[in-house]
Amino acid sequence: PRAQQLLDLLPSRERLTRARIEQKGALEQAEARAAKAAATRPGLARSHAEALSALEKTRAEREALHRRHAALELRRKLAPGDPCPVCEQRVVALPKGAAPDLDRAEAAVKKAEKNEAEARRALDDGRLLEERARGEKERMAAQGAELLAQEKDLERQAHAASEALQSAGIGPRDCAHPQ
Repeated sequence: PRAQQLLDLLPSRERLTRARIEQKGALEQAEARAAKAAATRPGLARSHAEALSALEKTRAEREALHRRHAALELRRKLAPGDPCPVCEQRVVALPKGAAPDLDRAEAAVKKAEKNEAEARRALDDGRLLEERARGEKERMAAQGAELLAQEKDLERQAHAASEALQSAGIGPRDCAHPQ
């Protein structure tokens, strides 16, 4: 029975060895995907920061145009000698100025909001991809450790069976696998 046990272990050992080799390749691929995902995240974060900065700038420009527009509206209702509605001093002369293009400012803000949202989604997708790749890498590493443990256990079993056979006077040539 010990000799048969030893012979029965050989196909299991071969299967485990093949599985570990395949798993090692899968782990290397998972590591490469995790590294690639991690490498793209700084660029995505930079793009999002730039889009957010551009959005803040266009919003500030829009607010400045709204204030200028409000000032022009107040000027239209004033005449020299009237009190200023803001500071209550007498208006001596009315400055000239054209109405700002508020529609263009609104369109610029909407475009900047769209760009920021797209950059944020890309960053979130990049983070998710990185987390998934890291999880896959960890699963592959755990699977590799499990296969290695199984392979070592099989080696221990084979060694124990071989020692038992040798103590019974049966040598390795006596147990050669018939082919």
